[in-house]
Amino acid sequence: MTDLRAGPRLGVDLPQIHEEAPGNAATVRDFAVRAEELGFDACWVHEGALGPVPSLEPVTLLGFVAAVTSRIRLGTSVVLASLRLPLPLARALATVDRLSEGRLVAGLALGPTSAAATYGSADERPGERVGELVQVLRAAWDDDPVEHQGRRWGLAELSVQPKPFQRPGPQVWLGGRSGAALRRAAVLGDGWLGSGVSSFEEFASDAAELRSLVGAAGRSVGDVAVARRCYVVLGGDPRAVRDRHRGFFQAIYGDGNLAAPALFVGTLAELRAAIMRLGQAGATDLILSFLERRDEHLEELSQLL
Repeated sequence: MTDLRAGPRLGVDLPQIHEEAPGNAATVRDFAVRAEELGFDACWVHEGALGPVPSLEPVTLLGFVAAVTSRIRLGTSVVLASLRLPLPLARALATVDRLSEGRLVAGLALGPTSAAATYGSADERPGERVGELVQVLRAAWDDDPVEHQGRRWGLAELSVQPKPFQRPGPQVWLGGRSGAALRRAAVLGDGWLGSGVSSFEEFASDAAELRSLVGAAGRSVGDVAVARRCYVVLGGDPRAVRDRHRGFFQAIYGDGNLAAPALFVGTLAELRAAIMRLGQAGATDLILSFLERRDEHLEELSQLL
């Protein structure tokens, strides 16, 4: 835990939007190394579908970061399960977990089903497909022979390598705020990733619903991590900051108006209060995402650790 000190663990989004100028590898390396030096808990990546945003592929990026760090956790928030096939994904994630010696958190969510046909992964029941994909991942990470019989995939007497460093495998955190997504996280997930563009009230309500579903599934609430992304800008006029970044939310989420509930704008003290409030609502992990002055924010926000 970070020291607030009973508050949520604080991780940071890696610089993932590809820059046209040379030096992108150095930018990612230096940021990840400094985040580890400062004591942040985790480095996180996200995945986009098709579109104009030049975002680096997340699992590959974590493999690079695994080689230049030694302690900090590495997480996907999230891999888009609707676009992925389970065995290639299982092997890629296991590779990162081995290279990092057990530091991976595998976050997945449904993602846009509109792109699934282009990726060759269309399914008439996409939510159900996510659940089965998680089952196949865990089967592939378990000891050989790998066995799974499901509606989409049938595996018998297979050897799937490599196995992850963590046994029986990395934690799987599931994202989404629909009723079905919350139920999947409560039943199948080691953690839940709340929406980074929800309001505080929406997040608190979703977290409370998750806790209820975890209990109904016969599980301990303390066994399921609760996380969300926080887009942070220190200082400045909130309206001007949100206007400045509307284009980002339009490009990433298809709605520039989401800048209003998603952005945390204010002083360090105000951000500390917001983090404590999210912790009181049930958050165990927060992912800090910096849309400007990335290195400066990293240094300043380390004061919260």
